[in-house]
Amino acid sequence: ILIHYGLTHKAVAKLLEKTGSVPRPEICHRLPGIRSNIMAAPTTYKCPICSAMLPAKHKSDHLTVHFKDKISPLLAKDVPFSCPKCRYIAMDRSSLIRHFPTRHRLVD
Repeated sequence: ILIHYGLTHKAVAKLLEKTGSVPRPEICHRLPGIRSNIMAAPTTYKCPICSAMLPAKHKSDHLTVHFKDKISPLLAKDVPFSCPKCRYIAMDRSSLIRHFPTRHRLVD
């Protein structure tokens, strides 16, 4: 709904004009096919630990790989694979290891 209002009714563009905080095009890329001042997030991410280049949407999952040894002792080793901080129950341990640092902000 927010995207609809922002694009169709140009509410986002008006807000940016009013506040004077229009993003600079040299930093962000325009979203293809959309005629507005909304900018897209970067599409790639370079890991500061191993210098791997990967899609930005996999950043949290990738960083979990580097901290798995430190996170693993804190989590359940047997069924049910339940999260110690919330009510999440994973089907397998690897899903719990991925859930814990990403959902509880241990990995940004």
